[in-house]
Amino acid sequence: MDVNTLSDVQRAEAIKKTNKAAALSLAPVILAYIVFVLIRTSGGTVGKDLVEELGWDPSQLAMFTSVFSYVYSFANLPGGMLVDRFGAKRLISCSYIFMAIGSLILALSNSYPMMLVARGLMGFGGAVVFSSLSRLIANWTKATAYSSVNSKVMAASKIGTFYAATPLAAMISSMGRRNAVLSIAVAVVVILVAIIILTKEDPASIGLLTVDELEGRAKPAVKKAQNPFKGIGKIITQPMVWLVVIGSVSMNGAINTFITNFGRTMLAKGAGFEGAVPTNIITVNTIAGIISGLLLGAMLRIKGTNSKNMTLLSFGMFIVAEAMVAFGFKSLTVTTWSVVYALIGFASSIEVTTIYAMLKTQVTVKNFGTAVGFCNFAAWLFGTSICTTIWGKIIDAEFSAGSFMNAARFQLAVSVVGCICVVLAKDVLLPAFAEKEEQ
Repeated sequence: MDVNTLSDVQRAEAIKKTNKAAALSLAPVILAYIVFVLIRTSGGTVGKDLVEELGWDPSQLAMFTSVFSYVYSFANLPGGMLVDRFGAKRLISCSYIFMAIGSLILALSNSYPMMLVARGLMGFGGAVVFSSLSRLIANWTKATAYSSVNSKVMAASKIGTFYAATPLAAMISSMGRRNAVLSIAVAVVVILVAIIILTKEDPASIGLLTVDELEGRAKPAVKKAQNPFKGIGKIITQPMVWLVVIGSVSMNGAINTFITNFGRTMLAKGAGFEGAVPTNIITVNTIAGIISGLLLGAMLRIKGTNSKNMTLLSFGMFIVAEAMVAFGFKSLTVTTWSVVYALIGFASSIEVTTIYAMLKTQVTVKNFGTAVGFCNFAAWLFGTSICTTIWGKIIDAEFSAGSFMNAARFQLAVSVVGCICVVLAKDVLLPAFAEKEEQ
């Protein structure tokens, strides 16, 4: 198709056709990410039932919940490189096979070693889901719309976070742990089939042009194989990329320590809230994340805003929330705790979109999968896994308020360092990636 020969009517029809194909291609992958988020955050819910069912001790439970993040972090780096080399559709399809196998093992086995293998397989399989989704969004949407589309996807992913809590616990209670986890495995298989049938790598793979090309803002990209090791070598030598990655590390660690790993324990043990109060406070976080994800696209259209400014806004909100916990823990009420978790929800939903938008601008679409894989590797290893381990060392056996304050002060310091790095980072195409064939 020669875009220069198209009339305005033909151009409009071609744009509609590309947008329709984009919706069909992205829908199953977005569902895949929502289910992945459910699996990623379900360890605590399923683990609690396993303690009661199989009599696990605390060390066994800790290993069960952490093995996912360790495997996930190490698998992200090669996973992102392979996305750029072989394509997002192939990689996410392969990864979902591992996710299905892991879910089936977890549902059908009572063996502790096999359950560790199951969670490891889930972490391994999930390592390319976000990279693949990010690459496919970049492939199918206008360059200027990436942040807006991604923010809506991140808002939708909160469905997985919500479902991993009360609804999953209710399913386990009503139908048993095996059937509840088996239903997740079935969902994974159905989504895998949908990806194979419906998802296409990019418009060119089915003879279409991108909307940017049709609207005259980009030339058709030249297809050529990318050596993944060359790509990662180029990426890790860029100081500006490292500044963004350190920012992501600091925020990822804060999100998971304050919410996923220690949130309920901090509210129940440290703050002393009983019954459903901790769950209700954390639900505020989920709602705030959905709202901010939906609003981010509109916020980015405000004159003077860009991905870097919005990332710094998210850091500002998170630092305020961390400081409230670090220095005012003992005086926080249910209302002020809800404010803390609302700020974290707003901040995390913005940051996970805008900081990756900065990364995409720096390295271009062609190298984006490798860059996301590298960033996720660092964020989950140093941000989540290691920060969680440090929190475990800081918090005392009594789960006292004072020890949680010390842990929050540590995380606050990490966030300040991350914020400084984002301030220093440039939200521009880096010269090393400014090649003619790249978009």
